[in-house]
Parts: sequence; structure tokens; C-alpha cells
Amino acid sequence: MNPDPIHLELEKLLFSKYAVPGATANTPTVFVLASPRAGSTLLYQWLINHFDIFYFPNLVNEHFSATPILGGLLDSALASVRPLKYSSAYGKTTGALSPSEASLILRHWFGGKHPSQTNSCAIFPEQVSHLIATLTGIHAMTGKPILIKNAWNCFRIQSLADRLPAACFIWLRRGIGNAALSDLESRYRHGSPQEWNSATPHNYRQLSKLPYWEQVVEQQFETNHAVGQQLQKLPTGRFIEIWYEQLCNSPGIILSQIRDFFGVHHLTCENLEVAVPTLQESAGPQNMEEDKRHIDDYIRLAEDRFKPYQFDSVAASD
Repeated sequence: MNPDPIHLELEKLLFSKYAVPGATANTPTVFVLASPRAGSTLLYQWLINHFDIFYFPNLVNEHFSATPILGGLLDSALASVRPLKYSSAYGKTTGALSPSEASLILRHWFGGKHPSQTNSCAIFPEQVSHLIATLTGIHAMTGKPILIKNAWNCFRIQSLADRLPAACFIWLRRGIGNAALSDLESRYRHGSPQEWNSATPHNYRQLSKLPYWEQVVEQQFETNHAVGQQLQKLPTGRFIEIWYEQLCNSPGIILSQIRDFFGVHHLTCENLEVAVPTLQESAGPQNMEEDKRHIDDYIRLAEDRFKPYQFDSVAASD
């Protein structure tokens, strides 16, 4: 869909005033990385409630995806209401000013073809300047770091790190069995256990030939494996790794870790919520006992392969 000419004209005016050519190193951007159904929406909302940080709301994603700097103008004018409620449905929130996964915005810059890992992993060359102008402009306009959460970015880390030298990453992990079971529930809700959700790894067509309970485990494995490989190539300190289980059970500890992480990256985020909320860890899908047995058995058969992707409460507390 072609952008509205009025939107383009307003974008041009905002770029001329706020976008700073060559200022990518000074554009603080935080990317939340997580495989599907790992709790990233909860973390996204939690970060927004605790820190004065810019995010793309549903209104901008749905109506200004080709000109997202207008979101900065709306943020400045409307002052998003916080704290947010911790509610969502399979990654989606309701309300014009509620946080969006920015799928349409990111598709404008990266595309949306499958497999995501190979076909939507790098910024279109012709969109590099637009992405940089948008982020530098929003930061200059609002004075806030920028927070973006989208599972497809799990396969874009190197491209993002190269183009945005000041960007940092929060890798949210969840025990592979529970994440896979939750992803399978999402498949049922959206139509079929054979229907893939979200970003796809390079070998997803091959994986699609497996039984569906193996597919969801392999999607978790491939996504997290790809994230880990890409992050390890970055300089030390450019990312932080946290677990969903820890976020729910010890949010105060996680808050302290993220504050320290933001401090290292000179992210000046005002603390917005003094009280640390009690977060409820998902009890998991109901009436899926047979599927859970299939998933647990599959993980058990390749225990050494999947062990790095299972939550270890003892190791995580060290």
C-alpha cells in the first residue's frame, strides 16, 4: 500500500528538523529478542512501565507503517498512558496507543518473506537511510531511547548491529518444552497444528514434514540457536540474557540487572514505576496432556541437544 502523500510531506518536514545524518552511533535502540511464545509481550509491557522509553503503538503500525516517525510526533502530543495493563492475546495488544510488535513497520524495512532467517534477515539497501533517519529523528524529537519487540528480529541481529552501532539487545529465553507447548496451543487457536506461527528458520519447510509436536520444539531450538550464534559475534556487553521464569519469579532482580545494563549503554530512562509488580507465570495450555507428553518425550530423546534451552533454576540464580 502506498503511503498517503500528506504523510510523506509531514515525514519530510520532520526529517529536515530532527533526523541527523550520520548520527547512527548516537541512536539508543533496544531490541527484545525471543522465540515465539516465550513471554516477550509481557517483558515488552514491563519495560515500558518501568522506563520512559519510546515504543511504536498500534496506531502507528496500522496507519503510518511507511512513515513511522509520525509516531514520535504522536508520542510527544498524546503522552501515552502508563502503566500498561499486562494483557495481550498471542503477542497482540488492544488499544490505539498500546504497544505494537511493529510488524508492518519492520516489513517496510526488511520485507516479510519466508523462510525469515534467509529471506527477511537484512535491511533492504534502499531502506537503510529511511530506517536510520526514522530512528534518529524519533530519538531527537522525544529524547527517549527506542524499544522494539518482534520475533522476526531474532534473525536480523547482525544486520541491526552493523547498521545501528548503539543498538543493544535483550534476549528473553523460556524453557523449550513450555514455549513449544504454548506455541502449539497458538497453532490450534489460529486454525491447525500444522500451521507455523511467526518467523521461520532456514529449514522450516523440511521441519514441516515432521509431526507437529516435533515442529514446535524444532522452531524453538532453531530460533534460539540462531540468536545465540549471532549474539556471540557481538562485542561483550552488547546484550543481556534473561529468562521468562526468572522475570515472573524474581522481577526485582531482573529489574536491577536491566537498570545496570541500560546504565552501561548510557540509556537515560527515567524510572516510571517504583513498585515492582507481581508477575504471574503462565500455567500453560489446558487439555493438552497428550501433546505435552509428545513434546516431553521428543525433548528427552535428544536431551543433550536440547539441554542448553531448558530452564535451570540453579544455574540461572548463579
